[in-house]
Amino acid sequence: MENFLVEAGTGALCCIDWGSTMQRRQLSEPPPARLTRNMLAMCDPIALEGRLQTALTQLRDSRETFLATARLLYAPAPACPPQLSHVKAILEGKVTSADIRVEANPHPDLDRLRALLVQVFPGRPAADTYNVKDQVQVLLRHCTDPRVLGATRAGWEPWL
Repeated sequence: MENFLVEAGTGALCCIDWGSTMQRRQLSEPPPARLTRNMLAMCDPIALEGRLQTALTQLRDSRETFLATARLLYAPAPACPPQLSHVKAILEGKVTSADIRVEANPHPDLDRLRALLVQVFPGRPAADTYNVKDQVQVLLRHCTDPRVLGATRAGWEPWL
């Protein structure tokens, strides 16, 4: 079982974990998304990288509008405000997905995850700002590396 469902008639994808994680204030999954071989087989990885770069560029260009909308949309979810600050940092080019997973959560159960991400991204230099291409490359590696995909948070259970 993956973290998505495919609607057979249209091929649309539906995430199945995101909402419950936000509502329960649980630790999120180790990767920001699980782009497994099954998921990548449904799309062209090179085209996916280009689409993600285009989307991030557009989000950066309209970040104030996007963040204002996100604040309104997720206001009822108490776990969201801290995560919106991470989204803002990404849109400003201050961090990558790996930086957030390593530094943002002081939870002691994440020590193994921090060590794993250091292995996945060895010697990656820190920067004051990251360009869109660098952020997307880190995101894709973060979402596809088998070592990260093999990690799950404590208490994770598959539900159908």
